[in-house]
Parts: sequence; structure tokens; C-alpha cells
Amino acid sequence: MMTTHPSTPTASKRIATIDVMRAIIMLLMLFVNDIPGVDGLPHWLGHAETEEDMLGFSDIVFPGFLFCVGMSIPFAMQSRLRKTAGNVLGVLRHVLDRTVALVVMGLFTLNACKTGLFMLLMTIGFFLVWLNYDKGPAMLKGVPQKVLKGLGIALLFAIMLHYDAIGKPFHTGWWGILGLIGWAYLVSAVLYLLTRSRLRYTLCAWGAVVLLCIINAQGGIIPEQYFSRNIFLPFWPGGWTHPALVMSGMVASLLLHRMATSGQHRRIFPVFVAMAMVAGLCTLVSHHFWIISKNLATPTWLFICLVILFIATPCVHWLVDEKGKSAWFNVIAPAGTATLTCYALPFFWYAFKQMWEFQLLPAEWNHGLIGIAASIIFSLIIIQITRLLLRFHLQLKV
Repeated sequence: MMTTHPSTPTASKRIATIDVMRAIIMLLMLFVNDIPGVDGLPHWLGHAETEEDMLGFSDIVFPGFLFCVGMSIPFAMQSRLRKTAGNVLGVLRHVLDRTVALVVMGLFTLNACKTGLFMLLMTIGFFLVWLNYDKGPAMLKGVPQKVLKGLGIALLFAIMLHYDAIGKPFHTGWWGILGLIGWAYLVSAVLYLLTRSRLRYTLCAWGAVVLLCIINAQGGIIPEQYFSRNIFLPFWPGGWTHPALVMSGMVASLLLHRMATSGQHRRIFPVFVAMAMVAGLCTLVSHHFWIISKNLATPTWLFICLVILFIATPCVHWLVDEKGKSAWFNVIAPAGTATLTCYALPFFWYAFKQMWEFQLLPAEWNHGLIGIAASIIFSLIIIQITRLLLRFHLQLKV
């Protein structure tokens, strides 16, 4: 029988900060995924170029999501351990299943630019395979579930093989957003199973991953031809910067939970401000070696994003958990609880637009502030469609 330390995160002690931060980040992700089609955007709003030493607004969203993934891991892992009576191998299998699902979906979204039809069939396949049938309508359970999942798997294989056959190879490339999340999640979830909620061990694991990020950074301290660099798994998909962001979220979650549940609320801001200051100092030092680049996943990009996230976390916690203002975020709440569904739904719209060259707004409206406002409204509509699907117990889950 598994025993739980008093300071171990549990579902009953879950802090609302995590869901609210994930909802905010998901709203921003929907927005930044939609604005590339808007003309006349200010340069700072988009992604910086690969070799451009700059942090665009859009470059903050993905690390924010990875950070939120890390914040959720202690609660999710403890919940899974309780359900399996401490069966670590069973939990590890669940982690591997989630990783495979995220990597597969990431690869399909990476290849989705082939045609609108590919994107449409891909998204239908996602819903058939990864729909949460256990909590879905009773009519979909049992044999219908197996049939629908089988059809989804066959559909995904069919479009992959078809496009290979017509000379559009299905490739891994940079793995796609979901793929990078999957690989980073795998590292961090396994490390959590080793350290559990023992903070000092988690801090050591976090430091080790950050060190790997620094060692394996392109053009950094240790040249690539040196054997001492090659032994640190530089070939890990996406590098080590992304797991460092997830581990940072895990540490933030454990610290926040420990201080909140022990009544040390006054320590939260000083501790997180101190962490932000350390991250800021690391930003200044690392900037001598690397530019700020999301595409290159440089340590400088990691540290400057952590400055922002370490400041944002206690602010959201103060507003949501201490002042009880979580209702302010009800309009975007589905983005925090059905995140994968929110992420996948826009692919239906983009597929239809690409297939039929459909434009909802007049071309002159797809510019500047009007175009930005339209993207914000689109993002909110997607979240409300997700809310509607949740009422019918329809959502993706891995």
C-alpha cells in the first residue's frame, strides 16, 4: 500500500492556480497560432526569426505551456499512484502511452501542411482514437468504442501511407509542438517517479536537466566534436531546454503547494521573486554565449522565460487561490481542463479554409488591430465550442 507524505500534492489539495494558468496559456496559444494569417502585425507580437536575438510575444507561449505541464505532474502522478496502489510500473506504462500519443499527434500536425484534406482527416482520426470514451456517452462504449478507435487508427495510417506514396514523405522534422511536449513530459515524469515530492531531490534533478541544457546548447561552452559533450544525450528530441522548462514548472508547483498548505503565504512572493532574480542573472550571463532564440531553444531563452513565469505564478496564485477570484476566468475555464481538445479543434477550421479557400472576413479586415481582434474572438469561440463538447462529455484525453 502506498503511503503519502503530508506535503505530497493530492487531488483534494490541488491549487486552482494550475488550471487558471493553463487556461490563460491555452488561450494565448490559440491566438498566436491564428495571427500568422493577419497582415500588418507589429514585429514584437510574432515569433522571432531563428537567428534573431529577440523574445517575441509568441515565443513566450510554448514555454509557458511546458511550465504548466510541469506544474500538473506532481498532482497527476500522485493521483495515478493512488489509483494503482503504488504500482510504479503501471504508472510508467501510462507515462509511455501518453508520450507515444503526444509524439504521434505531434508528427501528424507537423505534416499537416501538406493539404487541407490531410489536416481534416488527421483531426477526425485524433478524435476517433483519443476521445475519452470512458466518460463519453454510453452509446459509444464497448464494441462501438473499439470499432471507432480501429477506424481512427486505420485512417491515420492510410493518410500517412498515401502521402508517402505520392512523394510527400511523412517526416519527423522538429516533431511538432505536441511531439516536443511529449518528449519533455517523458523526461520529467520519469524524474518525478524517481524523486516523488521530495523537494531537495527534485531540485537536484532540475539542476541536472538545466546543466544538460547548457552543455548541449548549440555553439555553447563545449564544442560538438568533444566526446565529453556527446555522452550527455545531445540527440534527445528537442534537446534539454524543453524538459528544463517542464522541471521548472514542477519545482514551482511543489514550492507553491508546500508554502500554501503550511500557511506560509507571505513567503510565496519573496521566494518566487528570488527565483526570478536568479533566472535574470543567469539570463545576463548566458547571453554572452547564446542569443535569445526559441527555435534554437537556447539557455538564454530558457532563463528569460523563467523570469516571466516565476513572476506570473505567484501573481496568479494570489488572485485565484488567496483572493478567490477564479470565477473571473470562467469564460476560459474549458481551456484549462480540456486543453488537448482546445488545441485540436482549430484544425477543422483551418482545413476547411485551405480546402475551399474560404475567407470569413473581408480581406481588408484581416489587417492590423481588426485582424488581431478577430483572432482573439476566434480563440474565445474555440474555447466555447470546447465548453459545449464537455457538456456532452466529448473531449480528447491521453
